Amino acid sequence: MSEGSVTRTSKQDTLVVSTCDQSLAHASGCYVESTSIIMATIRAFLAVSVEGSTQIRSVLRKFSKMGRAVRAVSPDGLHLTLKFFGDIDVNDVSPVSEHVQLACRDAEPFDLRLKGLGAFPHLKRPSVIWAGVEDGEPLVTLAERIIADVENLGFPREQRSFIPHLTLARIKQRPPGELSQLVESHAATVFAECPINAVHLYQSELKTSGPIYTKLASFSLGES
Repeated sequence: MSEGSVTRTSKQDTLVVSTCDQSLAHASGCYVESTSIIMATIRAFLAVSVEGSTQIRSVLRKFSKMGRAVRAVSPDGLHLTLKFFGDIDVNDVSPVSEHVQLACRDAEPFDLRLKGLGAFPHLKRPSVIWAGVEDGEPLVTLAERIIADVENLGFPREQRSFIPHLTLARIKQRPPGELSQLVESHAATVFAECPINAVHLYQSELKTSGPIYTKLASFSLGES
């Protein structure tokens, strides 16, 4: 590649400059070529994080033994998504953070109880296995406040209602019969009591081994 040349990647709408120009890259994630600025995108979402309790880790181990059809999530990256953005411009990170910080100031910390297992869209043909949230009104209120605030920045809300849940496994093929038995056996199991003190902005990188989540920013609840 000649000096000052530019290529466009196929996986995301991002321009990449040659090696000599990359030395001018700004720390914000922009690639700079002479006087023009070429913006990068990231896959991002807002979520609250939860600790993997003994009960949750036990269920995840059982999912992991069900073969390739069932892909359990990592017990070290458990979270409940409040708002999924998809691919956003890195320049949007700052205004999103400002709006989320303001929304979190008006919310108080609360406890979250994870109870029962379920499936989307349904257990006969599942694509996602999740742990439910009991008495999730504080979480729903927080999510709706954040969704409304970032909607003002041009990020539309989803047509479906927000349903709080903790994703535990994704189903890639027809699952074994023991999966439905396991889910039904834990219909009323209390998996954890989780203190929720902050909302986090994550970057998600999709890998063949599974997604990698990087925490970009945290916003404490009830703090000015």
